[in-house]
Amino acid sequence: MLTPVIKSHFSDLGMSSTLSAQQIYGGHGYVREHGMEQLVRDCRIAPIYEGTNEVQAIDLVARKLTGKTGAFADRFLNDWQKFLAEHASDENLAALVGPAATALQTLIETTSWVRDKLQSDEATARGAASQYLRLFALTIIACFWVQVIASIGDKSDAFYDMKRKVAHFYMQQVLPETAAIATTIVNGSESLANISVDELTG
Repeated sequence: MLTPVIKSHFSDLGMSSTLSAQQIYGGHGYVREHGMEQLVRDCRIAPIYEGTNEVQAIDLVARKLTGKTGAFADRFLNDWQKFLAEHASDENLAALVGPAATALQTLIETTSWVRDKLQSDEATARGAASQYLRLFALTIIACFWVQVIASIGDKSDAFYDMKRKVAHFYMQQVLPETAAIATTIVNGSESLANISVDELTG
């Protein structure tokens, strides 16, 4: 089930990170002596290799959320809900569990919306696929961060302290994007469906 998520999200993230690294050099990022221009070209192929990330997103929405795999998806999300609930009373994890649980609930509700659309308006569901995949990836990564910080317990040195800082950074700086994505998926479907192919090509 996670195959399209891993292939798409991390290859997109790799491309984005490489472009950000190139920005550090300014115009010199295109000069060969630093190698950044080569990294940009090398990373660009990753989102295309597996039949494009958009195809992977449609696979997630149209196949992985339905049938037997759909039942597994529900168990997967429910297991994360249980995990977060079990750690909700841990004061050391409160700042992580709260945002992760909120995002997970949003993902579950959006998943239900996407499934309903697959039955009544498949084109709209497919149109939201890339956004849904990003929502899924960002949310599950948040859950994994809670798991990571829970696993290190009271361990304290530079390595573990940095893990905690990155986890809090993720919850405050990255995870809030999920709320906007979910709103776009659910409330933006009408505008997406209102544009015809003829209007785009005419």
